[in-house]
Amino acid sequence: PESFFDSPILLNILLDRGSLSPTSRLITASAALRIAVANSSRGESITRQLASVSLSILIESFYLVIGPVGIPVSVLREDDGQDVTNICRKSMFRMVKTCASINAKSAILRNEATIALSKIAAMCKNESSGGVAPRRKLLLKEIWDACAQANSVLGGAMQI
Repeated sequence: PESFFDSPILLNILLDRGSLSPTSRLITASAALRIAVANSSRGESITRQLASVSLSILIESFYLVIGPVGIPVSVLREDDGQDVTNICRKSMFRMVKTCASINAKSAILRNEATIALSKIAAMCKNESSGGVAPRRKLLLKEIWDACAQANSVLGGAMQI
């Protein structure tokens, strides 16, 4: 419950693109989305803003999650040696799972989540067309399946 009081600070951090690395920004967005969903009944305005910004960051971070085309994804490393794509992948799947847990009474959050999940699914579909490495294609399918399942739980249809 106390984390909800940090929502304005989190929102400002997420809106300031230069304050965090892209990886840290996605991790923070994941935490912010969980806070927004868990407290959706407490303050509609701030939770909606927090969810909206978090979902936008998720969409922006799509290519960090799947990695660059043509080079091994393990090449992307943080300064401390951690695999960037793996860290981002975990955050993305956590955010998709969080979207699926949005309360039925939070229609605005559900709509935002449905739109974001549909955008990610469409990006997966676009990326998987053509000659794609089998490992990358499998990851794109996993992401698409997770988005489709979460969207189904939300009562939305994939808008591809």
